[in-house]
Amino acid sequence: MKIFLNIVLVFIVFVSGSCNKEGKLLSKLEGTWELRHIEGGFRPINSPSDYAPGNGILLKFEANTFQQSTGAQTDVSGTFTIVKEEVNLNGEKLLYKIDFQSEKNMPDAYFKISGDKLFLYVGEIAADGYVGIYEKQ
Repeated sequence: MKIFLNIVLVFIVFVSGSCNKEGKLLSKLEGTWELRHIEGGFRPINSPSDYAPGNGILLKFEANTFQQSTGAQTDVSGTFTIVKEEVNLNGEKLLYKIDFQSEKNMPDAYFKISGDKLFLYVGEIAADGYVGIYEKQ
């Protein structure tokens, strides 16, 4: 019986620790992010890879909703969930994915946050994937 209680206790600590980590990650993700750089093969021909501050290409997260906009125009909006899913993309070990749900096609993206930068990974660069780097506003 004591072994069973210890197993249950370890499970509860593990689950609560995971939820807490994802909750912290969600709070870091919330806010408005502006595109600064795109790296990879899936971008329009002759488009820049670097973007200056104030370019207006924004990605906003609030609670479980998101909005992608260019200037004053909203391009895509909907809801999202954070999924724990480990993958190696472009030499980076990533642990979480954003599962976007919207009427328009918004690809799911693996991500990491480092300081005031959000890195969104959509596929392998070698297979026409890309990495979008955003800065928190």
